[in-house]
Amino acid sequence: MSIIKANHSKAGNFEVLPAGVYEVIVDAGKFQKASTGADMIAWKLKVRDDVEAQSQFKGRILFNNLVFNENTEGMVQSFLKAIGTKDGQDFNSFDELIKFATGRAVSVKVAVGQYKGEDRNEVKSVLPPKVAGGKIDNPLDTVATGDPLDN
Repeated sequence: MSIIKANHSKAGNFEVLPAGVYEVIVDAGKFQKASTGADMIAWKLKVRDDVEAQSQFKGRILFNNLVFNENTEGMVQSFLKAIGTKDGQDFNSFDELIKFATGRAVSVKVAVGQYKGEDRNEVKSVLPPKVAGGKIDNPLDTVATGDPLDN
């Protein structure tokens, strides 16, 4: 009995996204070791399907490796700010950080670079979302839209 049958018509589309800023959801994260031996979370980011301006790219996947070492402190802190952490908030494990971040909306600045002669997307920075959405801890916590009680 066959466990899988090849069907090339159902193969995924891995065209690179044009360079730009995209609204995405943190879809998943996986703790692993970088090639340098440093701790790292490999993030899977999904282009949001509820943002009309980028509807032609909805559901597309981007990947971003967040390495934890003294040279990447700024990138790590920018990521923490983008996912809506409170200043001074502690995480006791990488799993706790992954659970907190998954489902949250962020903006990403994407470039097109080369890897082994092929175009590929590179996430250059992770920023707070420009469009509200995604998982939030408190309905009154509106990182992307400001205080809902202000008129």
